[in-house]
Amino acid sequence: MYLRLAGRVRSDIQSGKLKPGDALPSSRVLAERLNISRNTVVAAYQELVSEGFLVARPAGLTQVVEAPPGLEAEFKSPHRSGPTPAFQMGASKLQSPVPMGAEGLARPGVIPAASGTPDPRLTPVDAFSRAYRTALRRAAKDRLSAPDPAGSRQLREELGNMLGSLRSLSPNPERLLLLRNPTVAMYLVAKALIQPGDAVAVESPGNPDAWRAFEQAGAKVVALPVDRDGLQVAGLEALSAQHPIRLIYVSPQRQYPTTVPLHPARRTWLLRWAATHKVAILESDAEAEFQFEGAMRTPLISEDTDGVCILVGSLSKLLASGFHLAYLYGHPAFLAQVKDLRAALDPGGDPILESAVTDLIRDGELQRHLHRMITVYRQRRDHLVNGLRLNLSDRVRVDVPDGGLALWLEPDASVDIEAWLTRALEAGVAFLPSTRVSWPGIDGRRGLRVGFSGHEPFQLDEIAQRLGQSLMDQD
Repeated sequence: MYLRLAGRVRSDIQSGKLKPGDALPSSRVLAERLNISRNTVVAAYQELVSEGFLVARPAGLTQVVEAPPGLEAEFKSPHRSGPTPAFQMGASKLQSPVPMGAEGLARPGVIPAASGTPDPRLTPVDAFSRAYRTALRRAAKDRLSAPDPAGSRQLREELGNMLGSLRSLSPNPERLLLLRNPTVAMYLVAKALIQPGDAVAVESPGNPDAWRAFEQAGAKVVALPVDRDGLQVAGLEALSAQHPIRLIYVSPQRQYPTTVPLHPARRTWLLRWAATHKVAILESDAEAEFQFEGAMRTPLISEDTDGVCILVGSLSKLLASGFHLAYLYGHPAFLAQVKDLRAALDPGGDPILESAVTDLIRDGELQRHLHRMITVYRQRRDHLVNGLRLNLSDRVRVDVPDGGLALWLEPDASVDIEAWLTRALEAGVAFLPSTRVSWPGIDGRRGLRVGFSGHEPFQLDEIAQRLGQSLMDQD
């Protein structure tokens, strides 16, 4: 935490937001403002003093030094750039105003409950450190050859075995392609499939990061509403008459952000429709591993007999948000095409990280870690559900998902969700309203997403109390 705070202050100094000679708040004042320990602020200030960015004065005064590291040379450089490049820039590739998602909701002193993120405090640091050190020694000894754009074959083999066990998929490594994150995967899939004028059908509410990736790849994004049974797939018939749909993006196991699974009848209909019209389905598998009750749902691709499905997943939810490792699972011929595209942009991933994760899976550590996380996150889900039911009025319905990392709340029509968000931010808690993840003009589910996975019980109590108070303040 102190390093994150130091990084934020350092960034403000380097960007000029904090100027030479500016005084910083006292450690006590800043700690109260950010709702963190005073020792954390003291450690951050000491870190920046040692780096030469801050200077400690008598009477507890802390100031930005007169010439912060790296800035003096920039100001004196004859090559210092102006406010815009000297060359002509191209226009934005975005065709339409994509909703902002959670952007702007992360603020100092505000509990970030806008979405579900894994708790980094649960990361198996010792096991991962051992695996990473082993991978480094292995790399130094073996002098790794040029990385494969498909990713480490050893990791694809181990990951294939794990997916076969957890997700009922064939453990064929040729059906896997490793990438740095799901957004890159979505971009490359769209780039491989989309021709000018083609459309990608998406869910609303849904994932704005995916929508941006599709538009940047040249697709036209069109949306269908989500209800309590997931994507309203029957709308594809009318939508395809207006736009030539080439790809459907869906999260059938646990829809983002509403957490609902796609109804079995809709799953069957979607697979048949896609096969009949020769349309690809890109399914997101995020959070599917976190199943608290009942059997884990199988992905669409496990039922796909016609070869229309592509699965995108990530290991970041299993490890921590800072681990950038995702995968595509699909037909080998299509993945070979994506691999060629990837090779031109990012010829190799992170061989040392891939080697370390290979060991974690081979040794069973990642699987054991998943079981531990499921136990903790189930308890946190139940804790937040109980807290919300105590603090919210009967005007707000709290859906209890059978897994995942967040809850979906549905207030009745008398509640202004945006006004509630404004008061919640003032009270020190952020949630994700449907207005920020809904495609313009599409009337999908109305509600808000509140994450529980990254917070301990005392923080979940604060989230519930602040949400309840801010709802009452609206009245």
